[in-house]
Amino acid sequence: MKRSVFFTILIIFANLLQAQSIHISGTVTDEWRNPLPAANVFVEGTIDGSISDDEGNFSFQIDAKSAFTVVCVYVGYREWRQELDYVPGRDQTLEIVLVQEAVLGEQVLVTASSFSSGEQEGVTLTPLEVVRTPGAAADIFRAIKTFPGLQQVDDGAGLFVRGGDVSETVVILDGAYLNHPYRYESPNGGFFGTINPFLARETFFSSGGFSAEYGNALSGTLIIESVDIPVRRALTLGLGLAASSTMLNLPLADGKVGLSLSGNYSNTKPLFKLNGHSRRFSQYPNAYDINMNLMYQYAPRGSLKLFVFREDDNVGIEITRPDDQAFFEGGGTNNLYNLRWRHLSASNWLFTGNLAYSDFAQEQQLAVLDLETKDALYQARFQAEHQLNSFLNWRSGVAFFRNTVGIFGLVPLSDLDIRENAETRRIDTNYASNRGVIFSQLYWRPFNSLGITAGLRYENDSVAEQSFLDPRLSMTLQVTDNWNLLFSTGDYHQFPRPDFYDPFVGNPRLQASRATHYIAGISRQTETSNFRLEGYYKDYQDLWLYNAEINIDNEGSGFARGIDLFLKRKWQRFNGWVSYSYLDAERFWLDAPAAASPEFDITHTMTSVLEIDLAQRWSAGVSYRYATGKPYSSVADLYHDSRVPSYQKMDLNISHLRQFFSGNLTIFYLAVANVLGRENIFDYLYSNDYQRRTAVTSSMLRNVYFGVSVTM
Repeated sequence: MKRSVFFTILIIFANLLQAQSIHISGTVTDEWRNPLPAANVFVEGTIDGSISDDEGNFSFQIDAKSAFTVVCVYVGYREWRQELDYVPGRDQTLEIVLVQEAVLGEQVLVTASSFSSGEQEGVTLTPLEVVRTPGAAADIFRAIKTFPGLQQVDDGAGLFVRGGDVSETVVILDGAYLNHPYRYESPNGGFFGTINPFLARETFFSSGGFSAEYGNALSGTLIIESVDIPVRRALTLGLGLAASSTMLNLPLADGKVGLSLSGNYSNTKPLFKLNGHSRRFSQYPNAYDINMNLMYQYAPRGSLKLFVFREDDNVGIEITRPDDQAFFEGGGTNNLYNLRWRHLSASNWLFTGNLAYSDFAQEQQLAVLDLETKDALYQARFQAEHQLNSFLNWRSGVAFFRNTVGIFGLVPLSDLDIRENAETRRIDTNYASNRGVIFSQLYWRPFNSLGITAGLRYENDSVAEQSFLDPRLSMTLQVTDNWNLLFSTGDYHQFPRPDFYDPFVGNPRLQASRATHYIAGISRQTETSNFRLEGYYKDYQDLWLYNAEINIDNEGSGFARGIDLFLKRKWQRFNGWVSYSYLDAERFWLDAPAAASPEFDITHTMTSVLEIDLAQRWSAGVSYRYATGKPYSSVADLYHDSRVPSYQKMDLNISHLRQFFSGNLTIFYLAVANVLGRENIFDYLYSNDYQRRTAVTSSMLRNVYFGVSVTM
């Protein structure tokens, strides 16, 4: 009996000594209570921890049996640590406030020509605003086009930046370059972007003067960071007039593993049928995409993230010209597999790396045009960053790209002649290039009010057989608490598209084009407002120019100069912004017979957006966009001598939030595009003798869209 009592007491005592599960949760903010996403919170000496979400929230479980220390680290901020007493069964809630290192005052967070949804770059457009922006159709690219420096060339999502072609802006997802970032791809980009905004944690856009980290682009960069481990389980179902969607978020293994799955299907036939349209379709535009984002937090400061994406789209639409009519039939398939590694060492070294593969296949048919394209891109990247001391930050990296492209089929001998009996030429492009990159940049703060970033980017391409070293420099001078003077300059190169190397229609010896950026401006940023005024000049050299003898050469040149203005303000229930761009551009480029305005030389572009939070969880938004008409050739022997009428468009949306049961959020929405019903003209198609013309307009005038989204 005594032995039984002894063992019973021993077992109870042993159980008391065993670790018990404790829940640790809280928020991470800066000194001004702005949330800090992606901060590393962990228990010292263990792998127990989590990463804060977009709102700065974190949550994880630990097994403890004694006092422990919680640590929070975030690049550019002082390390936070606190010892906590162990009390069995008592959860801990922490409010972590991080203080910036002396080297990272507010002025260094402001960069010339940059806009971001992330707190660390100066907030201008949040993920919620992407969805709520009238006329953006919940598309990242269309929402970005409300910023200054982007020209309105058509009704699509193509990013034409400061006098540059849409091909001169690169899109990067989690460190991987996307060769084909658009849905329903066209020479002007595409009608939508391929990335679902709900999968984007942070979006950074630069309209010029970007750092040495990015290259093979003459005009701009759009960098998207995908979501991290979801903090709670959630299922979201969406149903709209022309689309349906599903998204599932699953936090697994106590916050160390997380999975996000989404799928979207769109069929625009109901939309066109309800609103009426002026085009004939053999196939109404339809598409689907599936996405998987799997993240593993193998240590408090280390993670692996796998992003898998597949998109498929098809369209068949009648193209009407004065001499003929024909149906354009097209479809594309886009795949991406990207594995990203991120690790912050105890000595404050931040390492990141990528292994990515993407492929794209497209078929296009229009009268005599019959093309098939296959594109594959392999990528590998490694990057290191270190805070050398309170005044110096160093970042460097290497990257390798292997790109293979096949383009096969028939094209018209004359680009403008698509008649059934038109003369054709065959394209049989087999392109394979290897491109190596090394970059390094140093941030230096000689005194508190001045920040300088200087960098070099080296690139080598096996097809162009060309190497170059591009210097980049940017400076920020803080003149008062919130006012900053900005300056940026640098050289940028971009290699030709693959078909330009074709020996029959291109030039195998073609080399990269070059642009030099000069940017100066002033900015003011507070918690409720953002003001920015910039002037810029871009000098283009070695542009690709059609040549009667060798098809294409590097004898082209050009310039772009302009002024960009951006003003954003939040007050009470209102949130709005106004952007204005003035542009003057000329190019001796491609088929231009002399220096002239390119089709994306839009002199004036103005966008205003106003969002209002109404009573009873109702909200409304209205946007108005004005743009000077694009140039076109009105006479056979003149080039871009006239402009189409100005572009004007007003969009409206209304949404309502309801909670029908615990854990539910239901959103009803209604959007009206082109409220005024204005017919915008984007171009004119002429008969071969230039005696008759047909206007190129939107497929629909005023159109209505509605739907519902339910989260559980």
